[in-house]
Amino acid sequence: MNIKRSHVKVSSHQENRKMENRQQINIAAGANLSELLSESGSGQQVQYEKRNYSSDEIETIVKGMISYALKSDVSKARRENIDQYKQHMMAKYGEFHYNCPTLFFMIIENPSGFPMYRLREMLEMRRKIENKEVSGEDADKAMGQKYYDEFAGKYNFK
Repeated sequence: MNIKRSHVKVSSHQENRKMENRQQINIAAGANLSELLSESGSGQQVQYEKRNYSSDEIETIVKGMISYALKSDVSKARRENIDQYKQHMMAKYGEFHYNCPTLFFMIIENPSGFPMYRLREMLEMRRKIENKEVSGEDADKAMGQKYYDEFAGKYNFK
């Protein structure tokens, strides 16, 4: 199944609700937050193409998202209104959200606790598969054994 495009349209009701939330946050947090949470014109149609990111692209995007999410004003927005924060991050990193939603939400829900070392391990294994240094089956077995040893190996299941 090859999906070419997704169309996202924000209704005027949703836009009004976003505006109200933005105003509430701005009142509570100050004027600099309004710049942070400002979005483009209402009812605009956004299109994303399904794509396969390279390992380097994934790592670069994830690092950028974590750095951005940990900025003090963004962290403050996350604490004060999680829904508005998520909407903002989806607008800022929309293509990544569309293509890698699970990874996207793992990052934005806990940017300081995101296990970057684990992502790097997986991306390195992906590179080895792409470079034909290891088969997908062998990589799967190696990663499965590694995580079994880490999480379940300390328990005796006999």
